[in-house]
Amino acid sequence: MKASAVKSAVFAAALSVALTVSAYGGEYRQSDAIVKENGIAAASRNSSLKIKTTREYGSQSVEAFISGVLDEDISHIDFVYNELYSEYGVEYGYVLDFSYAYGNGHAIISTADGSESIAEMDLENSSPYLGKDGKYIYASFDNYFVAQSDGDIVKLEANDGALGISAPMRNKDKDDVPVSIDYSYSYGNFDSYEISNFYYEYAANFSDKDNNCANAAGVIMLNYWNAFKAKNFLELNYDETFKDDKWNMNNDTAIKFMDLFYDYMNTNWAFGQWGGTLPLKVYGGFKRLVNSYGRETTYLDVSTFEDVKYQVYNANAVFIISKDYYFTGYYPISHKAKPLPTLNSVQGNNNFTIDYTRWYGIENSHTFVGYGYAEYTLYDKDGNGSKIEFVKIADGWGNTRYFNYNLSNKMSMFAVTISRC
Repeated sequence: MKASAVKSAVFAAALSVALTVSAYGGEYRQSDAIVKENGIAAASRNSSLKIKTTREYGSQSVEAFISGVLDEDISHIDFVYNELYSEYGVEYGYVLDFSYAYGNGHAIISTADGSESIAEMDLENSSPYLGKDGKYIYASFDNYFVAQSDGDIVKLEANDGALGISAPMRNKDKDDVPVSIDYSYSYGNFDSYEISNFYYEYAANFSDKDNNCANAAGVIMLNYWNAFKAKNFLELNYDETFKDDKWNMNNDTAIKFMDLFYDYMNTNWAFGQWGGTLPLKVYGGFKRLVNSYGRETTYLDVSTFEDVKYQVYNANAVFIISKDYYFTGYYPISHKAKPLPTLNSVQGNNNFTIDYTRWYGIENSHTFVGYGYAEYTLYDKDGNGSKIEFVKIADGWGNTRYFNYNLSNKMSMFAVTISRC
């Protein structure tokens, strides 16, 4: 996960996992401070905040965890610790605000029983406490208070610094967002190609594990190579395959390999509860499984749409990992992609509309497999051309559809090969 991919992230993970208390840990005392202008760097009157680093004091475990999530060197992150108290006045733990090159975030940590648990985490916003005067009180999620020196207790609103916190782990406002886009042209052409007989219906929800889209993508890719290019290198028996095509693995077999990928790809690496699969772990896990069957696999970098076309022409499917993606529709019964619009053969004032569903935010990051492409080249009345590029995909939810390459983010793309012996 690149640090730049985290800017739009919102995590509010209600985790009950105890982190090991660092040898550096202990005191989380408020002190006089200078705070950064965009959350952590402009002077705040008696804000009693002070930037500290792990070397001075703080939780080495929590700071290392945040560094890993952001994929940012810990020395490039500024941390601000402030004590938190419960509504009963006893010490609850601390609020940890942090800033780095791409933004600000915070975590609320409970220190009950000498251990540390992350109660909330938001990678997009500073805490509602940041820069406030008084004693910080945490009652529960979305219940933040400051006890002021005059005795007043003021409730802090979530949007007073922490807009967008949602629990746990998902921001539904970024799921399933319908988007319709109109395209105008005078004349144009359309080109498409796909790998034939590609089986796309394996879905992440076959397994009872969470955040396992990369595991489903691994199975889709594995099945393709086993069925058509490496000719049953998995040595599947007939009862492990579909009756109508003995090479495609049946659902029970797919689940078996999906669960293996869950382990091999280190899915939900954050204490076994969340985090999904990091891009580099997708290939690492795929390679490990292939190697366990005595075969070699090669990583083929894909960075442009032309690279996608090249790999598809060479019958190599492509892993795609995205945190902001536009998918076209599919037919619910057949799970097949709805066709893209055809172009008018008569030159003139022409247009068409494509309906998309958009998902975005790091919490909605998704891994899927491309096995075809479609490309419009559109010209206006003056002959100026533009392109609309699509990858035909197995979406990891059991369907095939089109992924708008131009509009969507591509965190990572790569193809693989598997040796025949």
